[in-house]
Amino acid sequence: MALVSHLQNPKTGLPASIFNTITTSTSSNVTSSASLMNNNWEDLHGKQNQESQMQKELDNLKDILTFEKQNLEMAIYDCDKFSSLCNEKDAELKAALTEKRSLELRIPKLSSQGSKKTIPKELVDANNQVFEKIHEELKARSIFRTAEETKKRLLSEKSSLEEKIVELEKKSSESTAFFHQ
Repeated sequence: MALVSHLQNPKTGLPASIFNTITTSTSSNVTSSASLMNNNWEDLHGKQNQESQMQKELDNLKDILTFEKQNLEMAIYDCDKFSSLCNEKDAELKAALTEKRSLELRIPKLSSQGSKKTIPKELVDANNQVFEKIHEELKARSIFRTAEETKKRLLSEKSSLEEKIVELEKKSSESTAFFHQ
């Protein structure tokens, strides 16, 4: 009995070899738990930094999208304005062509009346007016075409930005879901 008492731990009453094993095991578990907790903390911090960066990028893309939407609205407004301007110019051109035909029909009548000197001047003036209107119409159509191309480009950029936002929101929600697990 005396031999066993020397091998027992006075505090717990357990044999010394078992006490040493439990003590060593417990202290190594505490060390490994602290190490694991530290690693998890670093991973969480890294994921939070990544999420913060993704949120900044998402906010930046949203700002860009808002700006591009405003540009698109302005381009659509310009396009509509140019479209109505083209329609007005078409109407003016048709009126000028009708007036030109009318003047051309009047030429034979006036020449038979002997006022040949005034007819060519009227005809030249009418032709000049028609040519000026045609020139204005061509410029308006060129501007309209440019506005249409700008509109198409902006629509394409808008679509691309919306896709990026959806992708970033998906990544952000996946990161958030990862943090909650």
